[in-house]
Amino acid sequence: MKKIGKLLPLVVVTSMAGSVGAESLVFECQAETGVAATENFRLACSSVEGEVRKRLATPPAGSAVRLEITALDERRISGRLSWAGHSGASFAHGPTISTSISDAALNARTIAKFARDLVQVSDIDFNRL
Repeated sequence: MKKIGKLLPLVVVTSMAGSVGAESLVFECQAETGVAATENFRLACSSVEGEVRKRLATPPAGSAVRLEITALDERRISGRLSWAGHSGASFAHGPTISTSISDAALNARTIAKFARDLVQVSDIDFNRL
């Protein structure tokens, strides 16, 4: 597994379940060293989790999805998703994507678009693990 840099301890860990008796999924949100836990960080974590929740209605029990934010400042955000199935296999990694704005600060709309794009291009499929 290729390291992308030193990550801070888990900042957000939540468990997701679609309905009574549904399989659960653990969502983790991490940041590289130097990425501050700002409001945009928290917004990115919750936005990506919401997109994951929409796309993965019934993930296998014991599955995990991790958001790794590799860069975040006033005008840009970069990150990737990693996921592991219930088999205990190592995490599979999606591509790193970035969103930046040259003439304004990040806002809720641009972070929501980053979240949608990140989940879409990651194409999480627990059956391939």
